[in-house]
Amino acid sequence: MRFELKDAALHATNVMVFGQIEFKTAGTYFVEVLVDDVMKLRYPIPVIHTPPPEQNPPPTPPESPEANPA
Repeated sequence: MRFELKDAALHATNVMVFGQIEFKTAGTYFVEVLVDDVMKLRYPIPVIHTPPPEQNPPPTPPESPEANPA
């Protein structure tokens, strides 16, 4: 995305959302910031694989007194 500041005393905050990006493997990816086609900043984005939490089975109901005659 290209943008231009009208005055050097101004600032800009740009947020980009890339919904179509898919990271197939875990690892470190990089975002590069270029100004006039010159890289000014490069920072890492660590991508880790986190498996979904295990589903706990529903608790078993307590046995009724009739099930265990004494």
